[in-house]
Amino acid sequence: VTVLDLTPGYVAAGEWLTARAGLSELVEFVCGDALAAPLPADHDVVLTQHSTMNIPDKPRLFARLRDALAPRGCYLFHEIVAGDGEVIWPVPWAASGATSFLQQGDVMQRDLEAAGFRLEHFEDVSAATVAWARSRPQGEPPPLGLHVLCGPEFRTLFANLTTNLADGRVRVVRGRARR
Repeated sequence: VTVLDLTPGYVAAGEWLTARAGLSELVEFVCGDALAAPLPADHDVVLTQHSTMNIPDKPRLFARLRDALAPRGCYLFHEIVAGDGEVIWPVPWAASGATSFLQQGDVMQRDLEAAGFRLEHFEDVSAATVAWARSRPQGEPPPLGLHVLCGPEFRTLFANLTTNLADGRVRVVRGRARR
């Protein structure tokens, strides 16, 4: 497994958690930009999760992800996309719209197909995500979680994300596409 992330803190946390699980010999972590970092080729699966909203050039990203896959390889995604209305800032991935590059779900689908993917599944899971977010305990957070990386602003970031989702300002989609 190769993990690529732009954020050094996320890479460090991933390395630490992977070591604690005894899996370090199976996972390589790379800190870098998905549009510039070398991507190993011939992967059977490429996965993005809550990361494409930080990348402005989605057509280029999707072409790079396609090129990282083996023939008939599978791209899996679980991503936040634009909804209707203005986003309430800050959110976990950006303090403002200056560093957020959300796209509409239908545009994502077109960009994937234009990059050479055959879309097999595309599903809006926003309602289930809102239900999950609202079910989270409001008291003391667990020892490990996104709050550790986000710091003291986490409650505000998570509350804004939940409000944005509930209001339809952002959506969560997941899917599968084949090279």
